[in-house]
Amino acid sequence: MKPSLLDRVIVCWLDSAMLLWSGCIVILWGWAFDTSGASLLLTLAALLGAVRLCAPVPGRAARGVQRVLAWLGAQDILAMELAAAHGAGATREHRLAMLRMLGGVAVFAACCGALSTAAVYAGSVAADLLARCVLWSPGAWAVLMFVVQLVGLIPLALGLCMLFLAGALLRGGSGRDVFASAFRDWLWALAVAGGAMALLWRSGADVLAVGMATGVLVLATAGGLFARRQVSRRPPQWTHLIPGPSLWKTRVKIAATFTALTVALLAQTRLLADLGGAALGGGLLWTTLSAALLVVALRKSDHKSHPPGEAQIFGAAVGLPGAAILQAAIAVLAGQALAAGERFAAAAMAFLAAAAQVPLSALAAEIVSHQRRGFVVVGGRAREYLAAVAGGACAGVLAYAAGGWLAGGRVLLLTAVAATVAGGVIAALSWAKKIAAQVRWAAWGCVLLCAAVGALLLALRGAAEAMGRASPGVWLSGRAGFDGRPAGVLGGAAPRRSDAITSALRDTFERRPGRWWIVASSCEDIPRPLPESVRAVWSAPDPSAVPPCDWAAMVSDRDGGFLQAAQSARPEAGRQRFEGVLLTPLPADHGRAWRCFNTRALQRCAERLHRGGVFALRTQASGAHAADALAAARSLVEAIGPCWIVVAAEIDGVDLLTVGPMANVAPPQGREGAFVVSSDVLFARYGEVLPIRATAGPTHHGPDGRKLQVWLELGYGVE
Repeated sequence: MKPSLLDRVIVCWLDSAMLLWSGCIVILWGWAFDTSGASLLLTLAALLGAVRLCAPVPGRAARGVQRVLAWLGAQDILAMELAAAHGAGATREHRLAMLRMLGGVAVFAACCGALSTAAVYAGSVAADLLARCVLWSPGAWAVLMFVVQLVGLIPLALGLCMLFLAGALLRGGSGRDVFASAFRDWLWALAVAGGAMALLWRSGADVLAVGMATGVLVLATAGGLFARRQVSRRPPQWTHLIPGPSLWKTRVKIAATFTALTVALLAQTRLLADLGGAALGGGLLWTTLSAALLVVALRKSDHKSHPPGEAQIFGAAVGLPGAAILQAAIAVLAGQALAAGERFAAAAMAFLAAAAQVPLSALAAEIVSHQRRGFVVVGGRAREYLAAVAGGACAGVLAYAAGGWLAGGRVLLLTAVAATVAGGVIAALSWAKKIAAQVRWAAWGCVLLCAAVGALLLALRGAAEAMGRASPGVWLSGRAGFDGRPAGVLGGAAPRRSDAITSALRDTFERRPGRWWIVASSCEDIPRPLPESVRAVWSAPDPSAVPPCDWAAMVSDRDGGFLQAAQSARPEAGRQRFEGVLLTPLPADHGRAWRCFNTRALQRCAERLHRGGVFALRTQASGAHAADALAAARSLVEAIGPCWIVVAAEIDGVDLLTVGPMANVAPPQGREGAFVVSSDVLFARYGEVLPIRATAGPTHHGPDGRKLQVWLELGYGVE
């Protein structure tokens, strides 16, 4: 392998490893606070914000280390001189010094990753203490989460910044555009890390073990860098100079561009989850595909001898948001066709929506490359570019999260995208001098804007007529039926409910009168009417996703979503306790069910019970994924101890009710079509079914609906 190619492989490998470790730490923060998608967005924003804060630190630290090394007479003073002066690395000694510097930075980054991993557990302890001492509102608790995570992620962000700048020095050569190849390397690294994380998550790997193993591999790579003696010779690479505005204006434009790209990527993954039922792994794979397409298009644009003209940039700025709206409209139509059972039409439109990512990536690459070249010409440095990119991405994540919390957030988002198209057209009109050119820009812009917005509105209207009204929340979209009552969530097939399970749940309510905390996404999961002895407090899985039930017997929980309430509203801090908890947020085979049914979340929900209280969990799954329903029950057993399990299983679906702990409740009465079995007997037979943990993806080992039905009907374990 050529030394120059080996340089690229090493830099991409180190970047991929650290990004994979970063993904593991993001998941671990969910274990520390809560595993909802809202918490995930806050963690991503905190990581990007920490990178923005730490981007200027390495350059200043390099000058300080240079003085220390000079005082000590160390040999690596050359590397520090190169780092401080942006050296070219034209001689063999320079390149060896850069390799030693990259090895040292890799060791430093691994240590930073270990510190941030340890900070997760320290942050968990601190959060538990604060939750017990203060009555937190949902907004205040979100701010507290962001601040704690920001502090804990600063070491990791510093390691990432150091690695970015060291890679820019090694790969950039001596030209003015010293960070073009380094930026593409990080995009490749993002694609590789996203794909690896998706595969590991799907396989059920322990996220903590993956992160620590990745750190060991980074250290091993650093040792190889110290031992390496072959170096590459890279000639100076000068970029084509173009006139540009002042530096701060260019930084603002770069930040705005990456804000828009981040919002677009998050919206795309949300459409995958809501309309296609994609889980976390599906979103990561889409991120991998998007990053790979962007870097391919960016490489082509960067290697052009001349930068694109003003007309091309205006066209990209107008076409990119317009095409994104059209892609969303096609995706909505694909989801509507899938819900109607038209699989061929759904597959064709889904392919068309995915293929639209190719021209979208090409348009984005033109804008990114143009801005980066202009940034270099006006004197921008690599660390300043990194700060602008990270700051823009952080703003994009926060804006997307805020859009989910606001009542009209999706309308504001669509308005902002349409305004971007209109603003680009207006800017092009002011740039064009000839009347004919202005007429063409105005006509083309109006046609694109009307076609894109009109197509999306028509697609949304058709979906509402076919499936009912949807209410997008921060991380989950609820669905209201035509009568206005909560009818479940988007992202999966309609659950199969059993009247026998509903009757068993009614018996549980009647045997435990008092205050109940009910978490439900559908009114169909709860017996109607509730017994008069039950006073219910209702929560939604996502605080802004599902409208509250309008039953007189229920009041809405003021603590927002149940995952946030379970973490921030501890009884020790004066919050109310309940005689019973009913958890029926999602079907067990839903792509995001692991967020609700992991052992950590269930333990926190159980803390809201009075001594001797009852915990009931109801969920459904298709026959092929019956093991997912058993895994949810196994998680509750892991959290509170042995339970009674009522199962209605058939070849096309499973409905399951788990009630416990056994010491606090008598076995529910079985009905025709449902069987009552103790958790000890059930999981003695199906020991391969494992509980769902917050640090590992869901597993699918266990029986299908038919096998479970046969086992129950033969009398094994029937009480």
